[in-house]
Amino acid sequence: MALYVETVAEDVDIEGLLDGLEGQARAERAELIQWLIDKGFTVEQIRAEVAPMLLPAGRIVGNDGVYVSARQICEESLRTAARICIYTNDQLTFEEL
Repeated sequence: MALYVETVAEDVDIEGLLDGLEGQARAERAELIQWLIDKGFTVEQIRAEVAPMLLPAGRIVGNDGVYVSARQICEESLRTAARICIYTNDQLTFEEL
Protein backbone atom coordinates (compact mmCIF):
# COMPACT_ATOMS: atom_id res chain seq x y z
CA MET A 1 0.00 0.00 0.00
CA ALA A 2 2.78 2.45 0.85
CA LEU A 3 4.38 2.02 -2.59
CA TYR A 4 1.04 2.70 -4.29
CA VAL A 5 0.43 5.87 -2.27
CA GLU A 6 3.96 7.12 -2.99
CA THR A 7 3.49 6.52 -6.72
CA VAL A 8 0.15 8.33 -6.70
CA ALA A 9 1.67 11.15 -4.66
CA GLU A 10 4.44 11.59 -7.22
CA ASP A 11 1.96 11.70 -10.11
CA VAL A 12 -0.38 14.26 -8.56
CA ASP A 13 2.45 16.28 -7.04
CA ILE A 14 3.47 17.18 -10.58
CA GLU A 15 0.09 18.90 -10.91
CA GLY A 16 0.66 20.86 -7.68
CA LEU A 17 -2.27 19.24 -5.89
CA LEU A 18 -0.24 18.22 -2.85
CA ASP A 19 1.54 21.50 -2.22
CA GLY A 20 1.99 22.23 1.48
CA LEU A 21 1.03 18.73 2.64
CA GLU A 22 3.32 16.26 4.36
CA GLY A 23 3.16 12.83 5.95
CA GLN A 24 -0.22 11.19 6.42
CA ALA A 25 -2.17 14.23 5.18
CA ARG A 26 -0.20 14.11 1.92
CA ALA A 27 -0.78 10.37 1.52
CA GLU A 28 -4.53 10.68 2.21
CA ARG A 29 -4.95 13.58 -0.21
CA ALA A 30 -3.02 11.66 -2.89
CA GLU A 31 -5.30 8.67 -2.38
CA LEU A 32 -8.41 10.90 -2.63
CA ILE A 33 -7.14 12.55 -5.80
CA GLN A 34 -6.38 9.21 -7.43
CA TRP A 35 -9.83 7.92 -6.48
CA LEU A 36 -11.48 11.02 -7.98
CA ILE A 37 -9.44 10.67 -11.18
CA ASP A 38 -10.44 6.99 -11.39
CA LYS A 39 -14.10 8.11 -11.08
CA GLY A 40 -13.71 10.40 -14.10
CA PHE A 41 -12.99 13.79 -12.54
CA THR A 42 -10.30 15.88 -14.20
CA VAL A 43 -7.33 17.48 -12.51
CA GLU A 44 -8.83 20.87 -13.39
CA GLN A 45 -12.10 19.99 -11.62
CA ILE A 46 -10.23 18.80 -8.55
CA ARG A 47 -8.05 21.91 -8.47
CA ALA A 48 -11.06 24.23 -8.84
CA GLU A 49 -12.99 22.63 -5.98
CA VAL A 50 -12.59 24.05 -2.46
CA ALA A 51 -13.45 20.64 -0.97
CA PRO A 52 -12.59 17.96 -3.56
CA MET A 53 -14.22 15.23 -1.47
CA LEU A 54 -17.60 16.78 -2.33
CA LEU A 55 -17.21 16.36 -6.10
CA PRO A 56 -19.05 12.99 -6.20
CA ALA A 57 -21.96 14.42 -4.20
CA GLY A 58 -22.24 17.28 -6.67
CA ARG A 59 -22.39 14.82 -9.54
CA ILE A 60 -25.25 12.94 -7.87
CA VAL A 61 -27.41 16.04 -7.49
CA GLY A 62 -26.69 17.24 -11.01
CA ASN A 63 -23.88 19.74 -10.58
CA ASP A 64 -23.25 19.93 -14.31
CA GLY A 65 -23.98 23.61 -14.91
CA VAL A 66 -27.74 23.12 -15.00
CA TYR A 67 -29.82 24.81 -12.31
CA VAL A 68 -30.97 22.35 -9.68
CA SER A 69 -33.71 23.46 -7.30
CA ALA A 70 -33.68 22.87 -3.57
CA ARG A 71 -36.63 20.52 -4.03
CA GLN A 72 -34.72 18.42 -6.57
CA ILE A 73 -31.75 18.18 -4.22
CA CYS A 74 -34.03 17.19 -1.36
CA GLU A 75 -35.86 14.56 -3.41
CA GLU A 76 -32.66 12.98 -4.70
CA SER A 77 -31.11 13.00 -1.23
CA LEU A 78 -34.11 11.25 0.31
CA ARG A 79 -34.29 8.71 -2.51
CA THR A 80 -30.59 7.94 -2.03
CA ALA A 81 -31.13 7.58 1.72
CA ALA A 82 -34.05 5.21 1.07
CA ARG A 83 -31.82 3.01 -1.09
CA ILE A 84 -29.01 2.72 1.45
CA CYS A 85 -30.72 2.90 4.84
CA ILE A 86 -32.83 0.06 6.18
CA TYR A 87 -34.75 2.49 8.43
CA THR A 88 -35.84 4.81 5.60
CA ASN A 89 -38.57 3.91 3.15
CA ASP A 90 -39.21 5.27 -0.32
CA GLN A 91 -42.74 6.56 0.36
CA LEU A 92 -41.96 10.27 0.17
CA THR A 93 -44.25 13.24 0.65
CA PHE A 94 -43.02 16.79 0.04
CA GLU A 95 -44.64 19.95 1.27
CA GLU A 96 -43.49 23.29 -0.07
CA LEU A 97 -43.79 26.52 1.83
